[in-house]
Amino acid sequence: MPSYPCSAPGCRFTGKDQRALSKHRSACKFRLPGITEALKKRAREDEDERETRKRLRMERDNAAEVEVEVPVQLAAPPATTRSGRRPRIPKRLVDYVPHTKEDLPTHLADAFPDPLPEPTPSRYTSPTVEDVEDEDVWRTPPDSFGLYREYYGTPPQRDPEATASLSSVCDAPTLEKQDPSHADSESTGPCGIPAYKTIFWLTRNSAVGVHEQPAQSDGGNQGSAGFGPFDNASQFRLYDWHYNASLTKSMDDFDNLIDVLLSRGFSVEHLRNFRAQMAQEKMDDYVHPKGVFSAEDGWIESSVEIPLPKTKARHASEAAAPTFQVRGVYHRRLTAVIRGAAEDERFADRYHWVPHKLFWVPPVNPRATRTPTSEVPPPSTQPTSSAPSESSSPQPDIPRPIRVYTDTYNSNAMLREAEELRKKPRNPADSEDVEYAIASVLLWSDSTHLTSFGSAALWPIYLYLGNLSKYIRGMPTEFAAHHLAYIPSLPDDFKDFYTQVYGSPPSADVQTFCKRELMQQIWLLLLDDEFMDAYENGILVTCGDGVVRRIFPRIFTYSADYPEKILLTALKPLSTHPCPRCLVTHDELCEAGTPNDMQRRTTRRLDTPKLRRDILRARKLVFKKGCALSSKRLKKYLDSGSLNPIQSAFSARFARFGVNFYDLFVPDLMHEFELGVWKGTFTHLLRLLAAQGDHALQEFNRRMREMPTYGRDKIRKFWRDVSTRKKLAARDYEDFLICFIPAFEGLLPQRDNQTVMDLLFELANWHALAKLRLHTDVSVGIFRAATGHMTEAMRDFARTTCERYETRELAKEVDARVRRAEKSGADAPDRNSKVVHFNVLNTYKYHSLPDYPDSVEEIGPLDNANTQVGELEHRHVKRFYARTNKINYAIQIAKHQRRAALLRALRQHDDYVPRRERLRMERAARLKESGSTSNELSSQDSDRRPDSPLPLTNPHDHHAISQTRRLCLRLHNWLAEHDRDPAAKNFIPLLRAHLLARMLKPTPADTHAAFSDRLLDGVEIQDDRIYRHKTLRVNYTTYNMRRDQDVIKPSKHPDIMVLADDYTTPDAHPFWYARVIDIFHADVRYTGPGATRSMQKWRRMEFLWVRWFEVDEDVPCGFQERQLPRLRFIDTTDSDKDPFGFLDPREVLRGAYIVPAFVHGTTNTLLPPSKLARCSTDQDEDFEYYYACLFVDRDMYMRYLGGGIGHRETGVSVTTSQQHALRRRPLGAEEDHAEPPSGTLTRTTSPDPEDSAVSDGSASHAVQQLPADDLDEGDAAEMLDEDDEDDADELEEDEPEVDDPDVDEPDRLEEDEYEDGDDAEDDWDHEGLEDAFAAGLQAGLPELELEDEWGGDTDEPPDFVYAVEGFAPL
Repeated sequence: MPSYPCSAPGCRFTGKDQRALSKHRSACKFRLPGITEALKKRAREDEDERETRKRLRMERDNAAEVEVEVPVQLAAPPATTRSGRRPRIPKRLVDYVPHTKEDLPTHLADAFPDPLPEPTPSRYTSPTVEDVEDEDVWRTPPDSFGLYREYYGTPPQRDPEATASLSSVCDAPTLEKQDPSHADSESTGPCGIPAYKTIFWLTRNSAVGVHEQPAQSDGGNQGSAGFGPFDNASQFRLYDWHYNASLTKSMDDFDNLIDVLLSRGFSVEHLRNFRAQMAQEKMDDYVHPKGVFSAEDGWIESSVEIPLPKTKARHASEAAAPTFQVRGVYHRRLTAVIRGAAEDERFADRYHWVPHKLFWVPPVNPRATRTPTSEVPPPSTQPTSSAPSESSSPQPDIPRPIRVYTDTYNSNAMLREAEELRKKPRNPADSEDVEYAIASVLLWSDSTHLTSFGSAALWPIYLYLGNLSKYIRGMPTEFAAHHLAYIPSLPDDFKDFYTQVYGSPPSADVQTFCKRELMQQIWLLLLDDEFMDAYENGILVTCGDGVVRRIFPRIFTYSADYPEKILLTALKPLSTHPCPRCLVTHDELCEAGTPNDMQRRTTRRLDTPKLRRDILRARKLVFKKGCALSSKRLKKYLDSGSLNPIQSAFSARFARFGVNFYDLFVPDLMHEFELGVWKGTFTHLLRLLAAQGDHALQEFNRRMREMPTYGRDKIRKFWRDVSTRKKLAARDYEDFLICFIPAFEGLLPQRDNQTVMDLLFELANWHALAKLRLHTDVSVGIFRAATGHMTEAMRDFARTTCERYETRELAKEVDARVRRAEKSGADAPDRNSKVVHFNVLNTYKYHSLPDYPDSVEEIGPLDNANTQVGELEHRHVKRFYARTNKINYAIQIAKHQRRAALLRALRQHDDYVPRRERLRMERAARLKESGSTSNELSSQDSDRRPDSPLPLTNPHDHHAISQTRRLCLRLHNWLAEHDRDPAAKNFIPLLRAHLLARMLKPTPADTHAAFSDRLLDGVEIQDDRIYRHKTLRVNYTTYNMRRDQDVIKPSKHPDIMVLADDYTTPDAHPFWYARVIDIFHADVRYTGPGATRSMQKWRRMEFLWVRWFEVDEDVPCGFQERQLPRLRFIDTTDSDKDPFGFLDPREVLRGAYIVPAFVHGTTNTLLPPSKLARCSTDQDEDFEYYYACLFVDRDMYMRYLGGGIGHRETGVSVTTSQQHALRRRPLGAEEDHAEPPSGTLTRTTSPDPEDSAVSDGSASHAVQQLPADDLDEGDAAEMLDEDDEDDADELEEDEPEVDDPDVDEPDRLEEDEYEDGDDAEDDWDHEGLEDAFAAGLQAGLPELELEDEWGGDTDEPPDFVYAVEGFAPL
């Protein structure tokens, strides 16, 4: 008789038949461990199989190995069952097909011949000279946004985007951010690229593992070594608390101290003989092992010598002339700073050492299929298919890739330097795995006042590495700025020394010369031999990510205001050629943006050998011949380029490398536009209002005070009269520009009102483009076109409106002029208001604006070089100044800066979390727990308690509403209380129709479908209760692929925007607008006809009760019309439209900035008195019209312009955005194009067409200017020496241009104060401008046709030239 023993190890059971054995096996206790082990073994095998397939798939997609050719055989059709179903083979029986020889078993691999050798080296090799002519292009797979990178030569050894997570691109503080320590090492980066530490998967060598990780660095040891100079954790924590606490101790600081004393590991015994002075001395003597402020990096005190010239004093040579030694130059060595930053582990895996090109493949017909807003993925998504190769033929339905500019490391300048580096031969001492990299050096310098009162000032030089993302280096809290040097001024004993040497005090020219020479000598000290050797040969650095690189430093930008640019370039300020980048004359500044001007810009300033020889000859005349610094013999060599007898340090160091140092000084948006062009225009607009009478200025101030706020701090409340505010910062002027159109509309006569409205629109449009943090080739082309529109609007404004009024100084301008006069010692200054002309067009700041689009392509978006970044860093030195004894504070600030940096590095080795950080994490956890456990129904009918605070929002979610049920409304009782309120009319039918549409169609395209009463009766609301909420948070992906959030509150910021369902043509408006009356949720189910089982279950549904706006179609709006979208509330008496309705929060795109159209006044006819639909402050009235503001922030602007990468299906298409570069109508009022302006204007025509052709549309409108020869060198020197007030709260007002020749020049001169007294009458050829604009537009926007700029029946616009007698025409 056969037996059936149990096969489980250790089991002795034997069954008499198979049935008994099967019954036993189902309950056998010995079988479970075996099953568990078998499952684990199978799981391991499956994991190995997945990893192998993943590796081979990536090799097959990205590598180009030469393999054995075998005949291609067609695969047999898959087998099917009789029913047609395809059978599935068990996973353990699926056959694995090897793709390479290495995947075959050993006994089979020998049967195949070896493949041909790879064309690229094994593992990694930096390119050599021979590789450049036929270099490879490496592409990353495109992400869900369609972005991919291209590397040339060889890719970097470490992917700088690998460690980026969704948390790293969250900008709103209320978004939940993941702890980096818990991030998945194999998640996806923000661009959809697999977040591997290495990107060797891009290379062709399959022998390199995909999951290779960098060597783990020794993060420092614990104990005394882990706390640097401190003996134990107790001493370190106490000193760290002292250094990071506020300067004025608060109760919170006291609680933090107690927490430190009670922390685990803290012992009072460790503090015996521990003193603050001793701790400070230890910090100063401590040398960090590597990184910032290591043994090679530290503050050095040096001195420089300045040669002293004297008229008629001859010397054998310049070296033989007496010199003055300037001490107290505190600086760090450039190479040590760069080396320390590269070795620092804090941002080691975020540096882009190898530049790349970034491309974007736009979505195909993004509005063809409506994608719900809630389904738009956040920036962190999975990668899609690989980018098309060079050899692959493009498919006709795939858009052409568009170049993207985001930062310095994908700009043309860095790519060009990388190409030059690849042409250089490698250092023979370097191994093959040494990566050649470029350190992108970005420099800032600006003088700053350290106190509100007194003369304490500091002139720091900051260094940033452009290899690090601007979203990191631009945050002061990340401490990514490296303080390079503190520039001293000429000491007080300089005059005494000069008098002792020459027997007479120095003249104003000599003092100016020495101040300029001091700056150049300091930079010669910084650009030492060690740095120049590194510039040429590189420095070998083991970076913080473990990769050995030979780093070549390159200076790409130097950001400074205009006086400092002139000082650094050794040019004469306010001279004949005031621009540091081109040779435009002062009389030609007002022609910015015209074809003639664009042609002149091609003649750049060049650091030629002839220029350097002329400067040396001039210096020989000064020191060897004793010529005066203002002599005509010097002007013979220098005046052609408005040069000074000063040799630039950048020219002396970089000329032999072919570097044109003038290109380093890039445009500065903050000083040149926000505090320059726009500030001057804003001030003159206020003068125009004052010329209308006090009522106009008062009405403007009232409108600005009533302007609504937006966001957390984007548009703040204007509490005081704008026209009287002083010490305004750049961000204040930016807010004024955003809100100015509705506030200024209608305050001037209609003829001038249209001119000013067009001007304000073009200024706001240009400023929005300049502020973008991400540009594409399309947006750069639009930027160029917008620059032409803006400069034309400025000239039209100056030519027409400005000449019709006699404008005088404002009251605050009179006070400022009187203070300057009293400070200079003038007797009885005139306190009467004087005539002031509009002089913005005759400034360098206005002239520089057309350079901005080219700068985007050259150095990346303009925020890379904006001086605003340096201004924010000034906060740190001001904070350190408060800790000094105010005597010789420069070296003390330097030491404090070093201590703060070292403490940040040492803090990483302490496991103690400060109390303030713990409280923040505990508060977030508490909110998250309370938000997720409050789902139960409240027992009360209503609850007057406040809404519970929202927890931090998950950035993956589209929106967040509190889970609380405290504010409960019994629906019928609540409606009975407001039965006479017109907003409550049809509340329940509209609500049921909305909820039913959502339940029947989860993503409805139309929620206004008509349902029968039978269907509507099937919608049930549990217990007849709805629950009110006070806040809605809407998450959205911005145009630059970051995650941000808008907070919607019915009582504050209630306006929202959604995608328009009827947006099918480019002429249609893409958005609908609504005002949120209330936020609700309810438990709902559907039990009517056709109800499924899931519909009959109670589920939470959130909905918004809104009041709809409608777009006024009688007024064309948009970019082509230079008109903001005009809205109005839907009339309640209109039976064809629903003024109120309900909206799914998932359909909300983001919050809208809806501002009143004040000029049209208010009305109460659209809606009877309603307490539900209006706030108590509205006084039962609505404004007749409103405007949807396009320019409130960058993302909002891109939603209207189109082409936003992060918007995907929710944005305007690229094709439509290109049309927004065009204009359909001419500037200003129609009568200005038909007759000359009123007053003393006369019409002048061109007698000869050839004479008109000479002008070529230059439109040279000269303004009364101060001739360059009238500028005193001493006054100009005072301008350069004066500490520039940069603090956001203490910016001085610009001095006006007064029409009074008897007034002495002020001590502090601004570049835009000067006028030229010579008038010019040039012909104005609009046709030539139109042709040039079309050429420039088509260069950036392919396949566009220029529409008629002027319209009408005439082919050409009127060709007028206006000559003004008695005024200063432009």
